Amino acid sequence: MKKFFSLSLALFIALALFAEEKQPKKYSIQASGVDALSDFAYLFIDDDTATYAFNANFTFMYALTKEFAFGGGCEFYFENYLNSFKQDSNGRYDQDYDQYFSFLLRPEFFYFPFKNYLEGLYLSAYPKIGFSSVNYSEGFKGFFDIGLGSSIGFQHITKTGFTLNACMGAGRIWNLSSSSLASSTDFHLFGLPFDLYMDCSLGWSF
Repeated sequence: MKKFFSLSLALFIALALFAEEKQPKKYSIQASGVDALSDFAYLFIDDDTATYAFNANFTFMYALTKEFAFGGGCEFYFENYLNSFKQDSNGRYDQDYDQYFSFLLRPEFFYFPFKNYLEGLYLSAYPKIGFSSVNYSEGFKGFFDIGLGSSIGFQHITKTGFTLNACMGAGRIWNLSSSSLASSTDFHLFGLPFDLYMDCSLGWSF
């Protein structure tokens, strides 16, 4: 009888351990995998070894309740690109390179309708604020950037904390200078008055 109770207790403990629910994660830190892949692909797309780009997007989330979260992110972009390629009077080729830099801060509000903390389907809305600049042979131009956007996504967190976040959304950024107010992009998909984007981030939640 003692063996029976001992085996039963051991079985009960084993089942309880295996059936233990995953503890909710309230913090998450992520980096965009799409941006990392684009940086890598740039090396093979352009044959000019003097041109390069670096793009990074980091996100942080904190669960306020089961359905609401607050977070933020920062976005960096730098590109050294060929602006002109011309031949001088001596037959030598002159290459002119420009540098573009952008930095944006993004406070973001998240809503998880299924009330599962940072997991599952979510909606988000955010403003953006930052600055950008263009450094070229004729001079330098700086801009103050503001923007708005929203997204819908799905976030999966494993028991170990590994996090996969896939989302898509729409938004727009305006560049303000002393003489202009213009959209940051000259082309919008389907002629829409805003930009569409997709992203996939990897990170850690705890």
